[in-house]
Amino acid sequence: MPTNIDFSVFQWNCCSIYNNQDQLVQHLAGHDYQVLALQSLNVKKDKLPRLKNYYFPPIHQKVDTTEKINVAIYVREGVDYIYCPSPVPPDTPSIYSCATTIRFNSLNLMVMSVYLPLGPNEQNTEWIRSLQSDLSKNILITGDFNAHAPFWEKDCVSVTSNRFIENVVDSSFYLLNDGSITRIPDNSSHKASAIDLTMVSPDLAPICNWKTLDDPLNSDHLPIITCFNNVKPMPSDQTENKIPKFNYKLADWDKFSLSLSTFHIDDIDDKSIDNLYTIFTTSVISAASEAIPKIKSVKSKKHTGNIWWNEACEEAKKEKKSKFKTYLKEKSYFNHIEMKKAKNKANMIMAQAKRLYWSSFCKNEVYNHKDMQKVWEKLKTMKNGVKLPVSHKGRQVRYTFQSRQG
Repeated sequence: MPTNIDFSVFQWNCCSIYNNQDQLVQHLAGHDYQVLALQSLNVKKDKLPRLKNYYFPPIHQKVDTTEKINVAIYVREGVDYIYCPSPVPPDTPSIYSCATTIRFNSLNLMVMSVYLPLGPNEQNTEWIRSLQSDLSKNILITGDFNAHAPFWEKDCVSVTSNRFIENVVDSSFYLLNDGSITRIPDNSSHKASAIDLTMVSPDLAPICNWKTLDDPLNSDHLPIITCFNNVKPMPSDQTENKIPKFNYKLADWDKFSLSLSTFHIDDIDDKSIDNLYTIFTTSVISAASEAIPKIKSVKSKKHTGNIWWNEACEEAKKEKKSKFKTYLKEKSYFNHIEMKKAKNKANMIMAQAKRLYWSSFCKNEVYNHKDMQKVWEKLKTMKNGVKLPVSHKGRQVRYTFQSRQG
């Protein structure tokens, strides 16, 4: 794969982000992806995880208060993006989708995350045909389609949906899959499959590189990396009409009101909507800049992964990857069992390391520390998304760690 890579997308069916978030966080510590397109998160909106160095909240499918989120797109901080509605009609059955547009210096790219939990039917892939009619758009479609076909899956013996195949083949989209498996079977008697697909507009195909990772990160789906060469996303602090961030706690509202009072709509000759909007927003931002201090943007530090990660975790991870590679070379019953054993062993070692770290932290840094201000200062320096609800009962303070992230 070429080394001159300017933009990469991480695509993954995480099989419940709550269960596999720790391994995702550890993986992201050593890699620089501009976009994370996730499927099967299976989490409520208020439980969406914060991922260090990525904007929060992520783009996700529209949900009510009880429905769980199944698709989301995380965009790395510093990359300019805008929300765009998913091209999938909202009343389409058995499909979850969301989309965002990444702004480049030379083009705009719509990124979609799609999940079909029950596979394709006669209705839930028709939107692919409507997209192909607009060839001026640059589109990347990522997702778990739960579909089998010889076009993208080696040794495929059954076709899931002829209509879906027609929509893909007849469309202008280029399928990046190279026949590699993307899902590992739960049972050794089942076959590995390639149900996670990646499609791009035809103009993007020559600059794309596609591959699967050799570590499923505790999911039964392999992460997929799509790299775009020689294209750079537009930095978010250099985009046109970018509104600065203000510290509203220190705002001088009297000065702001006085500065804005000079704006009079009667003094404007061109009263078209676009012109009025531009002049008004410019006046508001100008008044805010005079009366409200700006928040300086701080460059994100390199993510170091899970704070409890140790050498035993690293060795268990390497052993798990080694057994998985052996299974990929020869998908035998024995190799499948060995792979599952290594996975379970790694999970136990990581859970133990996490438990021991936080037990030691509570004992040494919380319960035996007299200066509570220093305790909270230490927690703030960790900056790993840890929430510590506190309940007071007399002089006793009880801490409950609720975060799965660190």
